[in-house]
This record gives sequence, C-alpha cells and structure tokens, in this order.
Amino acid sequence: DKLKRVAATGNADDPNDDSYTTKAITSTRINRFKIEYILDGGKYITSATESQTGGVLVDYHTYSETTAVPLKTIEEYNETSPAYPTLIKGNFPFVKWIAANDTTSTGVTSYAGHTNYSVKAFYNQDSVINVLIPGYKTLDASRILCTYGKTTDDTQTTCYDGSTTPLTSTAIDGTTEQVLTLTIAEATDDQPVFDEYKILVQGNIVYTGSSNIAKAFTNTKDYEAGTYILTACAKDSETGIWYSYTFGIKIQR
Repeated sequence: DKLKRVAATGNADDPNDDSYTTKAITSTRINRFKIEYILDGGKYITSATESQTGGVLVDYHTYSETTAVPLKTIEEYNETSPAYPTLIKGNFPFVKWIAANDTTSTGVTSYAGHTNYSVKAFYNQDSVINVLIPGYKTLDASRILCTYGKTTDDTQTTCYDGSTTPLTSTAIDGTTEQVLTLTIAEATDDQPVFDEYKILVQGNIVYTGSSNIAKAFTNTKDYEAGTYILTACAKDSETGIWYSYTFGIKIQR
C-alpha cells in the first residue's frame, strides 16, 4: 500500500489547531528509485573508445503505476561490426540480466516496482567469443583447424574448424588421454604468409615455433572438465604484425 501521508498546513503555535498533523491524500505521490546493474567483472562497452570494467551501473527512475521500466538492452558482441552498448566477461558473452539474489538464473527484462532494485549480469561460460589481443589483427578463423586424438593412434576428431558459431562440436571425452593438434592453413590468394606461431590456453603460452602444425601441444589429462579458451597467434613474415583468433573447447569426464 502506498504511503499517502503528508504534512497539512495549519498554525503550529495554536494548541487548539490540530490541522498541522499529518493527513492522508488521494493523489499519487512522486517516488524516485534506482536500478543497479552489477557487472560481475564484465566489461561494459559504450563506444569504440569508452568502456567500464567491473563495478556497478546506476540509473534513476520515477515510479509509474502503469508502466514498467525496461532494463538496459545489451547488443550482441561483434568484433567486426560492433553495436553498443555491449557487455562481455573476458571471452564470454553476456546473456541476460538476473535479479541480484536469483539462484535459478531466471532472466529479467523490466522492473515494475517502486523500491530500489538490483540485477546482475549473467554470462554464457559455455560459449567463447574472439576478443583481439591488443595490437594484434584478426586471424581468419577459416584457416584454423583444431583436432584431438588418443596418444596410441593417429585417429583425429575435429573440435574446432573455424566455425563462426563457437563450440558447436561435441565435448572432448577426457576420461582417456587425448592430445590436441592445431593447424593454421597455408596462405591462399592475398592472405598473409606466416612464419611464427603461438598457442595460448587460458592466456598461458603452450606452444611457440615456426611450424604451422602444432602437434600434441596440450593434453586433456592436464585439465579438469570445463570450457577452455584457446588463442591461435601467427606472425606475418612480411610486416612482422601478429594475428590472433580465440575459440573454445570443452573437456568432459
């Protein structure tokens, strides 16, 4: 029930005049409230040069009995054709806003209350997006092939093939030892020719060398079940400029 008591006018010095006591009114009062957006470590990007990492965003609103307040609309992260505002957490994309005390990850898109309200960003940690290493150019994903297989034979299964939709393949079964091989295809047409390569897993370098085929650069036995971020890097032999592309793999046990 809305609070509808305000001070009425009257003579406060006259002990016989009690009209200065609080009385109810029938008109809707003005109520201001705030919505807090907890970024949960994410990077909130509003332009090509402006962003905020972590912390809380705060918007103030006036309560309306008839109209719910829409929450901030977040655009899908797109490296080549960016739209704003967008929100990412490392290489994980934003999915939805959830109530700050929500334990079921139910998404919310608006708020119809009149008190202060908090929501928290929820990210898809099963999906990995490419985020450029500062100073690097984008490596053409179609040149990347990542496969895995047992150490006892040469049979290889594809876990990433340059698809623009990340993690579309079945998770790697890590109950038996599997080693990964990453191949960066040779240049065709006007593509840059590479002469040096690096592979990073979770930001740590696991391979560096001059071969475009990195065989057995990592072993699933070294990792717990989960989603892992792999970054393939290659240096242009003519310009010395580095290129990179990030994708994800899943390991299950």
